[in-house]
Amino acid sequence: MMNKFQDLMNDKVLVQLVIDVATDKAHHKVVKGIIKHVTRNFIEVGRAATGDEKAQMGTDEVRVIIPMEKIAEVIYSK
Repeated sequence: MMNKFQDLMNDKVLVQLVIDVATDKAHHKVVKGIIKHVTRNFIEVGRAATGDEKAQMGTDEVRVIIPMEKIAEVIYSK
């Protein structure tokens, strides 16, 4: 599975990661972006910044670190 993530990273494919958050309000969260870094324990995804993030941090891209065990589903199209 790690090799597939590395292939998606090298090809710079836009992915949607469904993350298991298991809270009272929601069971899943979706992060859309491009995979920037892959290890055995986590994936780092670069996504577009929201309006608040742009104002507070002055950046156009935010990187999100997602533990492998929290990834429920990966959706992509090549």
